[in-house]
Formats: sequence, structure tokens, C-alpha cells
Amino acid sequence: ALAQKLDVLQEHAASEREHSRSVVDGLREEIEMGVEERKGLVKEVERVEEERQALARRLGEVEAELETSCTQLNAIEEEKSQWLNEYIATIETLSLEKYELEQKVAARDAEAFMRTYSKQ
Repeated sequence: ALAQKLDVLQEHAASEREHSRSVVDGLREEIEMGVEERKGLVKEVERVEEERQALARRLGEVEAELETSCTQLNAIEEEKSQWLNEYIATIETLSLEKYELEQKVAARDAEAFMRTYSKQ
């Protein structure tokens, strides 16, 4: 009976060892899968970081292009404003010259009229 009890205990211990091995093997597989998943995630993080850096570089380029464009636009606006001021000044000068010429012509016409009228 003691031998039979010993056999039962040994079978139970063997069953427990087999169960423990099975659990350990399952945990080992989960750990290995986790390690592989982590490696994949690390690679994905590296890829995303490279993409972020590329986007940051491109953003810097776009900001520089925008700054250059704004500078050029400001220069164009300044040139346009200067040209417009010169144009207005030219128109004012020409208007004054026209007025002066009209006054001279009117004076000459009046003088000619007076000469013609006084001769009669």
C-alpha cells in the first residue's frame, strides 16, 4: 500500500512537473513574442522618429522659403509704393505745367484780343 501511495505521489509529481514545464514553455513563448513585438515597436519608433526629423527639416525649409517670399513681397510692395508716389508727383507736376500753360495761352489770347480790339 505504501508502494502504491508512492507510485501515486510520483505520478502526481510527474504530472505537476509536466504541467509546470508546459506553463514555463507557454510563458517563455509569450516572453519571446513580447521581445519580438518590442523589437518591432522599437523599429517603428525609429522609423517614425526619422519621418518626424524629415518633416522638421522640410518645415524649416518651408519656413525659410516663406521668409524669403515675405521679404521679396515687402520689397515689391515698397517698390510699388515708391513708383506710385513718383507717378502721383509726376501727375501733379504735369497738372501744374498744364495749368501754367493754359494761363499763358489765355494771357496771350487776351493780349491778342486786346491788340485786335484796340486797332479797330
